[in-house]
Amino acid sequence: MQNQDPTPSPAAPAEAAPQPPAQPQPEPPAEAQRNGVAAAISTFFAYWLVSWFLVPAALVVILHFYVFSAFHVVGSSMIPTLHDSDYLIVSKVQRTASLLAHDDYIPHSGRQSFSLP
Repeated sequence: MQNQDPTPSPAAPAEAAPQPPAQPQPEPPAEAQRNGVAAAISTFFAYWLVSWFLVPAALVVILHFYVFSAFHVVGSSMIPTLHDSDYLIVSKVQRTASLLAHDDYIPHSGRQSFSLP
């Protein structure tokens, strides 16, 4: 015997036609131009900041700690060698070289100076 279902089968729902994928709306030309200008300005500012402030600041710090230092004499305790308000520039090149070579630094005694004309 065949097993028949007395209830009629529901009709298959009508399938909707496939929708094309939604495409993004193009930006108005003024908005796109504004975004491009803002990106160009921020890039320019970043390069400007690095080239005019960070690189010179790093160079000054490196020169100060490893190449030379400047000092201003205050007081008269070093007369007759140094007078009040004199300026000194101290070379650190030999010390830095000895640190890089892992040697001991022994300063030379004696006068190793020059005078400006």
